[in-house]
Amino acid sequence: MAIDPQVEIRAFRDLTERALRSAAARSLNRAATTVRQEATTRIRETLNLKSSDVKNAIQIDKASAREDLLTMKATLIPDRHGIPLVAFSPREKTIKTKDGKKTGVTVKVKTERKLVVGAFLATMPNGHVGIFKRRGKSRLPIKEAFSTSVADIFKNKDFLDSLKAFSRQVFEQNFTRELKYQLSKKG
Repeated sequence: MAIDPQVEIRAFRDLTERALRSAAARSLNRAATTVRQEATTRIRETLNLKSSDVKNAIQIDKASAREDLLTMKATLIPDRHGIPLVAFSPREKTIKTKDGKKTGVTVKVKTERKLVVGAFLATMPNGHVGIFKRRGKSRLPIKEAFSTSVADIFKNKDFLDSLKAFSRQVFEQNFTRELKYQLSKKG
């Protein structure tokens, strides 16, 4: 959906700069929230994650009406840390092989379950639940197991290009709506 030129011309003539900045900031922030939801949906199509886990891994740096119109922006900031394997439906499992028994935890990252050999589910004294592996033969130290990060998914060029196109479309719709709203307030 393209911006209606008649509304845009009238808006720039009739509205104050403050109203334009307000409309632009509100449009950018609403578009950023919508794009984050779309990114969450697309990531969940490939990874077996809860929506809240993905949403919490994408922060929004919101635009402010106090910024200059030409440099105003709202930014999605994906978390660079790996997603804990405990978020991928873990199950402790023992598998019999010709070498003997293999114990570990199975996780469903994409479509099928994978065994993380030697891993175990544990709850730490502070209440944190995770999948851990021992670093050596002794009981301690242990290290939590992680998967890919949301930032790695954002590095995919096709994923990013489709999100950019979607964000442009959403922003145009929101900006047109906000300009109409500002005009209706004016008079």
